[in-house]
Amino acid sequence: MNRSRLSLIIIVLILLAGVLWLWSLKKTPAAQRPASMAEVQAPLLASVPPTTSKVVPPPRTTDKEELNQWWVKMNKLDKNFEWKMPIEFYGKVVDDKDQPIEKATIRFQWTDLSREGTSEYNTISDSQGLFRLDGVTGKNLGVQVRKEGYKHYFIGTQFSFEYAAYFEDSFHVPDHSNPVIFRLRKNREAEPLIKREVRFPVSIGVPAAFILNPGDPNAAKVVIELLTNAQLRDKQWSARISVPGGGLQSTLEEFPYEAPESGYKPTVTSEYDTPKPLGVDGGYQGGVFYVQTPKGYGRVEIKMMPGNSYARINSFWNPSGSRNLEFDPAKVIKPTP
Repeated sequence: MNRSRLSLIIIVLILLAGVLWLWSLKKTPAAQRPASMAEVQAPLLASVPPTTSKVVPPPRTTDKEELNQWWVKMNKLDKNFEWKMPIEFYGKVVDDKDQPIEKATIRFQWTDLSREGTSEYNTISDSQGLFRLDGVTGKNLGVQVRKEGYKHYFIGTQFSFEYAAYFEDSFHVPDHSNPVIFRLRKNREAEPLIKREVRFPVSIGVPAAFILNPGDPNAAKVVIELLTNAQLRDKQWSARISVPGGGLQSTLEEFPYEAPESGYKPTVTSEYDTPKPLGVDGGYQGGVFYVQTPKGYGRVEIKMMPGNSYARINSFWNPSGSRNLEFDPAKVIKPTP
């Protein structure tokens, strides 16, 4: 038998053996044969590389030395271990009265070793406001919660969660019995409001009156007088703010949409280091103030960059006399010139 014929016989035998092996797999019950990767992984994990046996999650402890030892060990085993951490997350959506919110939309997005560098998954909260994510791997998880007719509280809420770098402020240890709280505020029925948005000139020692409801013979006024106005780097700025015939009070509320019944003062002073609400930041000075006069209630937002000769003012006034300052652009009242 020559060499070429022998080679041909060997090739035929190899092919026949392969055919017989495939046929035996088809005849083997699914429960007995090894599952393929596609059968094992959920659709969510399709783009996420499987975690190797070397990767273990960080110890669920606050002991920095123990966490550091884990970090050093993992870094020696796998330089990419940070992006292979098992991710678990448990959350709960509630309203401003701590009642659970059902069917809120949850969007998860995490950094990993997939082709795009990130993966995502969407779900909804259940009847108890609860939601979860597990069975995926990555490094940092972002969580967004939304529902039509609600606004999200940002103050005091965490949206980014780190699963590897224990030394980051966002490092997260999941706890099924203690879900992360996401608080939403249900929009109230808005009333028609007069809204003004202007660039208002101000100067040191000269009181300047801003009108909340132009055209009204008994107009509500907010008087602003700069006391100091040094450049931002000098950290010297202050203003005296008053309401003739009425009062005002500052607020740090994230949603200042209902004026309080009492607690107003004729004059307040805002200093450089006076606490500012969300939105009055980035070097701006000023604040948010409720306004009360015999004619009703309003809200004024004052933002000024130290050293400038003007302030940006947004105001909302309810001509009905109600304390409701919920704003709907569809119901805005254009101020009378």
